[in-house]
Amino acid sequence: MTSTRWSSANATTRSTTRRIEAFRQRFGEGHFCLACHAALPLALTPDLLYSLWANFQRDTHGEAIEIPWIAVADLMLSNLCQEVGNELYEMDGVIRNELLTQLQSDSRFGLERVQELADFVIVYVEQQLDNSDLDAQDLATSQQWRALAYKNPSEAAHQIAALLTLIPLSDKAEWLRMTALLKTSEKPLEAFQSLLAYAQAMTDWIRGNLEAATVQMAKAVDTNNQVRVEGINLPIPNGIYRKLSKNIEQNSLIRLPLTTIASIVAISGGTLILLSILFRLQPTLQSLNSQPTSVSSSPPTSPSVNQDTQTLQETLNKIRTSRPGEPISVSPNRQYIASGGRDGILRLWDINGRLLRSRTGSGSAITSLSFSPDGKSLASASIDATIRIWSVEETSRVLVVMTGHTNAVTSVSFSPDGKTLASGSYDNTIKLWRAETGALFRTIVGHTDAVTSVSFSPDGRRIVSSGDDGTIHLWDASTGKLIVTFRGHQGGVTSVSFSPDGRTIISSGDDGTIHLWDASTGKLIVTFRGHQGGVTSASFSPDGRTIISSGDDNTVKYWSLDGKPLERVSK
Repeated sequence: MTSTRWSSANATTRSTTRRIEAFRQRFGEGHFCLACHAALPLALTPDLLYSLWANFQRDTHGEAIEIPWIAVADLMLSNLCQEVGNELYEMDGVIRNELLTQLQSDSRFGLERVQELADFVIVYVEQQLDNSDLDAQDLATSQQWRALAYKNPSEAAHQIAALLTLIPLSDKAEWLRMTALLKTSEKPLEAFQSLLAYAQAMTDWIRGNLEAATVQMAKAVDTNNQVRVEGINLPIPNGIYRKLSKNIEQNSLIRLPLTTIASIVAISGGTLILLSILFRLQPTLQSLNSQPTSVSSSPPTSPSVNQDTQTLQETLNKIRTSRPGEPISVSPNRQYIASGGRDGILRLWDINGRLLRSRTGSGSAITSLSFSPDGKSLASASIDATIRIWSVEETSRVLVVMTGHTNAVTSVSFSPDGKTLASGSYDNTIKLWRAETGALFRTIVGHTDAVTSVSFSPDGRRIVSSGDDGTIHLWDASTGKLIVTFRGHQGGVTSVSFSPDGRTIISSGDDGTIHLWDASTGKLIVTFRGHQGGVTSASFSPDGRTIISSGDDNTVKYWSLDGKPLERVSK
């Protein structure tokens, strides 16, 4: 196979060289020089080609090139170009690259001429960027990107990456359009392989090929578990992230999701809090603390927010801004806020956002946090497969280190009495630990893929878990025996939790749905649809009358229990 590919590539090179040399011999050196200059733009029009002829009649030393005016027409009608539209011509990419290589290696021109051409094309196409015709805009944008990439590859990569961050993951048509434009600049951007691999990964993902997308994204992520291009962090879709993470060895770094809201939980006092904010461009959650007074099909009214709640939300926003990509948890008494860094550092803040202290655990990224019901201790999970329980008041001292998982721990949850800690992992298991001693007393096996979420029932008698195998399992917390399995999602299940009364269970999935289940029978009650793309989390409000969800489309939504949308909180 390798030999065949090598032979094919060499045959293409020989064919290209013969075509260029035949053109040069037929028309002469002046025609050849114009062809080399015309190779930088992606597409040619008679006007652009005449402009190149008029502006580049001398080499970089000031010597005349002597390009006849007829060379414009001869080039467009030659076998180096093909007509692709009304008065629109283009060269084959291989021919274009070879001509530019020869231009740059020619002592009369060199890199200086390539950069002069880039400057010329940037100015030439600038007025076309505001064209009302989308095709004309695309052509101008691709021309500009390619020219900038030859002039300043680093700046081009930065600008392209910054632009990609502005596209919602739900806008798949725009992603296809922009990644297609990026491919036209592959040659001058060849030093930025992470950007090119990322573009291919996103193209594969949009076309529904998750396996290919994961392979390409694996080429794009760096040693810090990010796709970072010239200072810009690029978003990774949740499905690709989990696919990447599942297959990584326990000591390997796992890429945390930077584009989605990971989970939403309720704490005492009726305030809804974002437990883990893991998205790069955070939406403003303007109404998150406002609870509807009744469940209806009309948007709920927002009662006044007390000063304590207002301060808490402002502090959460402040921490999320200063510590992007970190899981966050609020103590039950609202006295403390904990955040876990991808640098492996646990930070404890007060209600006003003042950093009280920070401690380093294993040094591996922290993936999940959970305060104990009494607020005196805090559990943290890490990608190195360890769990730590910290003393909150005793200067964040580590009380217990738990080892037993063989891959990254994805979720930790205290039992209502605080005596047991449940954990889920990419090793496909759930483990139960004595919170006081850290002793592992039970391993629950049943999922055939990564466990994504674990949660105790309000009475502590049951545990619900979700997995990338598309199943939800309900377990007896005292024996670890399976009670019932819920099936309904077409793809991985991203989160699962009980209602406040323990009678129903809510789940979210990569298939874009939210399911409400009968907790005793596993019967599906209702399905919610409304997010564009996967749903990353869904949870009940404290009174159990409203549901909040978040998705890959970077929106947070309110729902009534019958599946009707109440309000879009943010986007």
